Amino acid sequence: MENYRGLKELRKEKKMTQIEFAESIGIERLRYAYYELGYADIPSEIVKKICEVFHVSADEILGMEQKNVL
Repeated sequence: MENYRGLKELRKEKKMTQIEFAESIGIERLRYAYYELGYADIPSEIVKKICEVFHVSADEILGMEQKNVL
């Protein structure tokens, strides 16, 4: 299982509850909570939906840091 630290940060930034966030992407709150806590992997179609709804990159959701490449 992954640690999706960017997911919780995004939700907090949008000042949304887990229920509100889950409803905005069309899933149940419990399923969303599992993703946020890292208990379940997020399917690619859900990552895509979050990116579309909240105008963020998958890297942000997955908590990946940008690294400078020379």
